[in-house]
Amino acid sequence: MKRPGLSLCLFSMVLIIFLVAPVNAESPTISSFSPTVAYQGSTATVTITGTNFNTSSVLLMRSGKENVTPSSITLTSTEIVCIFTGARLSEIDAGAWYPVVINADKSEFKANTAFTIRAPITLTSINPVSARTNNVTRISVVGTGLSDITSMYLYNSDYTNISATDVNAISSTMVNGTIALTSAKV
Repeated sequence: MKRPGLSLCLFSMVLIIFLVAPVNAESPTISSFSPTVAYQGSTATVTITGTNFNTSSVLLMRSGKENVTPSSITLTSTEIVCIFTGARLSEIDAGAWYPVVINADKSEFKANTAFTIRAPITLTSINPVSARTNNVTRISVVGTGLSDITSMYLYNSDYTNISATDVNAISSTMVNGTIALTSAKV
């Protein structure tokens, strides 16, 4: 005994289940991003490396603060390049912000390490203001945003840079170092 209506009904149910069954897209992951630091008021081009990117958005997130979105995004399935303009970075607080990738299916991944926004560096004075060649001189630089300084050098476009040794950030407003003027040309 043939039942054509039953066969058609079973085929329709299988077709409906196939069409309605959710597609399990892989969630994005972030393995690294570079650079890890930017300054308020500067433009930062950030490259995020990971897997399963088909993103609808990227943002910087910080607890208790409004999220920051980039002005542009280009991507492949393993790399996202996003640009945060100086105008956007000047509006946010300095500190730790976490990159988050959100795919079109709303799956997301938050980086385990922070993207650090720093206050801009300003230099207001150097002491001493002069020194003799063939001497080693301890210098102090005063300004703002200096707490993370680990290196410094004397610059003159007509000469080779002279790097400081024993660089020590005393505070966010002062850094000291030693300059050897033994090979300095006048």
